[in-house]
Amino acid sequence: MAKKIIFIILIQIVLLRINFIEAQTTTGFCAGINFSQLTGSHTFDEKIPRKGLYGGIFLDITVAFESSIEIGAFYSQQGVIYRNVDNLYSIKKTYTVYRNLDYVMVPINWKQMWGDVYTKIGMYGEFDINPTSTWKESIETQTNRVDSTGEYFGFVNNLKLYDIGVNFGIGLMTPISDQFDLFLDVTYRMGFFPIENTYIPEQIKKNRIFCISTGIILRGKENRYAPNKRK
Repeated sequence: MAKKIIFIILIQIVLLRINFIEAQTTTGFCAGINFSQLTGSHTFDEKIPRKGLYGGIFLDITVAFESSIEIGAFYSQQGVIYRNVDNLYSIKKTYTVYRNLDYVMVPINWKQMWGDVYTKIGMYGEFDINPTSTWKESIETQTNRVDSTGEYFGFVNNLKLYDIGVNFGIGLMTPISDQFDLFLDVTYRMGFFPIENTYIPEQIKKNRIFCISTGIILRGKENRYAPNKRK
């Protein structure tokens, strides 16, 4: 199922490239890392961002001078880590919950160039392809440590597999040859909807993701917003 969804998205991007062939279109590839959390859930002492991979392909479709529409397909590892630590006399009990949410994401952004700096704002939709929820409990004494693990099937069974949200970011591009630009991108994404089927306010969870990525964009010398930077 997940492979079929990714294949359909890539086909749509190819079709978009063909449809916009008369406009200036450029293709880019990027990879980076997410720092993600879920809002809600006040039952844990610590809420630790999950560090996950991020990467994919995108198109820049020029619509005006120094303005373009960016559309792409990305793989995004998201979620959160919850932790409680209890110290009772000589016993330390650590309870950790891992919510791992892996999405295929399709963003549509308005990108504005300011020389070699760009800003972007837009919306995205994403579909969860591999949700898991596991726990680990460690009980430590002065002489011993016992670990146990398990899964939270209720969280996965109650999970909504889709999300829609808004994202905005800023980036920097610089030429590395007549055909390629290197860029660094910083983006923040906020999901609109609760990811679980629940009506309890303190249990409503929404995606929050901070992403840093880098990559290349295939832009010819004549098709660059700041051609004076190319020699």
